[in-house]
Amino acid sequence: MSCDTTGAGDSFIGAFLYCLLNDEVEDLESVSDDTLRNYLDFANANAANTTTKEGALAAMFNMRMRP
Repeated sequence: MSCDTTGAGDSFIGAFLYCLLNDEVEDLESVSDDTLRNYLDFANANAANTTTKEGALAAMFNMRMRP
């Protein structure tokens, strides 16, 4: 259930960029459709999680939350 959408977009972009940087992607066109889908699923899950908490910073993903 969503309670505050503040920071959801930032969280999505941050998580997506995290995936690109973590995999050292230099050319987005070289990423397979399956990998891109995984990146987007990860980013979407992080953005959705952000909406379940009040405020922007307190709801942001951190490495301790990574599965």
